[in-house]
Amino acid sequence: KFRNHLFMNYQIESMLHLGSRAFEEISGEVVQSTTFILKNKITNRLGTYYRLVNQSGNEKEKCFLDGKNIFQSVNQAYYSKIPGSPIAYWASQRYKEIFSDSLLISEIAEPRQGMATTDNKLFLRFWSEVDLRKMGLGIESREDAKTSGYKWFPYNKGGTYRKWFGNFEYVVNYQNDGYELRKVVQEKYRHTSYAKDFSKEKWDKLIDVWVLKNKQFYFLEGVTYSFVSSSQFCVRYSPPGCVFDVGGSTIFPNDSNLFYYLGLLSSKLADAFLQFLNPTMNFQVTDVGKIPVIKTGVKLFSSQIDDICKNSIKISKTDWDSRETSWDFETNPLIKNSNTTINNSLIEWISQASKDFFQLHQNEEELNKIFIDIYGLQGELTPDVPLTEITILQDELDFKKLKKAQKNVAKLREEGLEKFIKKDVVIQQLLSYAIGCFMGRYRLDKPGLHIAHPNPTEEEIKAYKIKTPLHIGKKEVKFEIDEDGIIPMLGSYGRFSDDIVIRIKHFIEMVWGEETLTENINFIQKCLDQDLEDYLVNDFWSYHCKVYKKRPIYWLFSSENGYFQVLVYMHRMNKFTVQKIRNNYLIKHLQFLRSEIAELEKRSASLSKSEAKWLDELRSAEIECREYDKLMKDYADKQIEIDLDDGVKVNYAKFKGIVAEI
Repeated sequence: KFRNHLFMNYQIESMLHLGSRAFEEISGEVVQSTTFILKNKITNRLGTYYRLVNQSGNEKEKCFLDGKNIFQSVNQAYYSKIPGSPIAYWASQRYKEIFSDSLLISEIAEPRQGMATTDNKLFLRFWSEVDLRKMGLGIESREDAKTSGYKWFPYNKGGTYRKWFGNFEYVVNYQNDGYELRKVVQEKYRHTSYAKDFSKEKWDKLIDVWVLKNKQFYFLEGVTYSFVSSSQFCVRYSPPGCVFDVGGSTIFPNDSNLFYYLGLLSSKLADAFLQFLNPTMNFQVTDVGKIPVIKTGVKLFSSQIDDICKNSIKISKTDWDSRETSWDFETNPLIKNSNTTINNSLIEWISQASKDFFQLHQNEEELNKIFIDIYGLQGELTPDVPLTEITILQDELDFKKLKKAQKNVAKLREEGLEKFIKKDVVIQQLLSYAIGCFMGRYRLDKPGLHIAHPNPTEEEIKAYKIKTPLHIGKKEVKFEIDEDGIIPMLGSYGRFSDDIVIRIKHFIEMVWGEETLTENINFIQKCLDQDLEDYLVNDFWSYHCKVYKKRPIYWLFSSENGYFQVLVYMHRMNKFTVQKIRNNYLIKHLQFLRSEIAELEKRSASLSKSEAKWLDELRSAEIECREYDKLMKDYADKQIEIDLDDGVKVNYAKFKGIVAEI
């Protein structure tokens, strides 16, 4: 309204559009600025504009003084041709024609905001925190969700810049059609002067408007995007089964062309249109709904675009599911490609990942080309996509190195991505999977999650048989899931047969064979750039916390300086877990320390310098473990139980003082 008033009564004489980083003192993308001169009397409506949004403070000044990026004789009457009348002075005549002659997305596939829980801490969890048996995956309607009895359902919440598929991290408590959520909201607000006299019918109606917005679209297939982004606009396919919120706003087409709209919104054109409609970090549903759609393009190109989009979704889903943070994760890619050595397995995986990466790059450029032709924007946009904007392999690729080398895409496509892969990250993922196998979360002879719920049965825990080495021999051996889900992390400081270092070496031997064990251990250490034991004992926990975003599923029970530490699988904990740690590991470790100390003290007069240093270390360890044992006894006597529905943060705090800080 203000813009329309402005254009009717004033003339923009000139405008210096500075965007973000206009001054050296202001960093980041949030603060954006413009400076302008308005003329009280309208004469010819023509103004001069300087577009200086892509430079830093000093560069902006230089471009202005050099007379660069000037748009002269811009008629502000044309702004009304774009929905919302934005001051899109840089829009060409062709863009104005497109907005004038096309349908809007909102007319055929209206973007929707979703649920606002009013208390995310209470109602949201990372999916890995909860009992898998209470999760409803693949539910296709609210009615099915209500009758299913499930408590937790996938929740689109936006997330990081990622295209095509992914960012499925959260679940929401929507049991019984949101019964508990409704109850909490009513209790929270019923005493306010505004709401104290509401009837049940009034409450239900208002909650549907305030909280459970657009619930008729819950669990339906759609196109979701992140409401807030410091990068470009990007969308992802949302399969049936998801609830969505404001941060993960979703588009639901009212025709059968979902993949066409997904392709359009994934192309360069969507970002170009949004730059006119709302060039900020927030992509409002009203702005996304104003993106123009040329219907002839739907008729002529929908089949071709559908094929490209479906292939892109498949590639991105394969990438998303290759990590254990996906609920559809099956096995580590190096296990799937297990060869004679881990190095060979890695080379094989890199080869396939490279093919997927460059195929996705080709898909995105082909989509851009098609839509540029449909919209007649050949002189405005190019189909080129920088390799650094391809959003698979986000953890594994060194995008800084790739950026420097991306000028010759054809050569990179031929050579593959091996020299850009962060091998330490790939190896960390492998070791994490191996630990998951010990814990019983996964099993080598069966894809996907195994134990992801409390109180597993004896059948689930008992040993099973696999053929190993997986692709080399046919010998059947037993691979035992840890009996109690407790793994010592002591390395050279302990003498437990199930210590994490011993178990990892056994795992590598099982998968790749005894003959190459030493070679494989050396390769792992080279990739990690550190000793295997040092990584497992000292650094794995930090890696695990980072991957699970400070909501670890393996908990580290540790004395103050780590002289005693064990890793425990949260989903297998019960009120006796602390007692088991104390009886089966801590007391035995203390006995070992005292025995070693006594043995060294017997010959104290003849100890070498290294032995004397070791004795001092053992004495420090014994004192620390003795004090830790007192704490553990107190906690063991309490017999604390956890409730997975409460999430990691609440449950982990119950053991404050005997677990490591997250």
